[in-house]
Amino acid sequence: MTKTTTKNDKTLSSSVLGATALILSIVFLTPKTSDAIVRVKVAPEVGRHVFQLDAGGTGSFEDFAGDQGFSWSAGWTYHADNVLGLGVTVGNNAPESDVFTSVGTLLDFQYTYVTATVHVRAPTRSAFIPHLQAGFGYYNLNIDEFDRLTRVQLLSIDDNKFGMFFGFGLDYLIAPHLSIGAIANYHFVSLDQNIPQTQGLGEWYNTWDIKAVLSIYTR
Repeated sequence: MTKTTTKNDKTLSSSVLGATALILSIVFLTPKTSDAIVRVKVAPEVGRHVFQLDAGGTGSFEDFAGDQGFSWSAGWTYHADNVLGLGVTVGNNAPESDVFTSVGTLLDFQYTYVTATVHVRAPTRSAFIPHLQAGFGYYNLNIDEFDRLTRVQLLSIDDNKFGMFFGFGLDYLIAPHLSIGAIANYHFVSLDQNIPQTQGLGEWYNTWDIKAVLSIYTR
């Protein structure tokens, strides 16, 4: 049985061919250097100097971790190109409080850090800027011991050690030189095994933080 080609079939075929030709023309005739769809420009076009302010919460992955605490940091990074930046970061984490010990006391942990920071910001074609960061430097671990019943402080220990952190974040550019976002970091603090309060934590004290981020870009 032979199928008769109708007027509607011819019209549909012509429409499909016309649409295909239009699409191919756009693809091949559009200049390859066109950046009309690029909404933002990342560092250093946005700004070679990036000032980053972070605030949020922190906790610990240790087996007997206590209550979570507050975390903040501030950093400056200089970007020589679109991707790589070098700078410095300072911050404070209070990852644990009211940790019970075997002798009936409570421990509060917190640390302050100053690190040299490597920052990688990925160039994108949107207002979202993913970035990685890593810091290496000085960590001051403070451990306060309290009586469980009276909350009287029994001991305070400062342990100055090497530490490092690694993080991943995502920023959203809300203005030509201003972005907001979030970042998650994982910290490793070297411990002095001669301090009784650090026994059972291993050679490294591992903590995390998740913070909101405000970044300011300048020339």
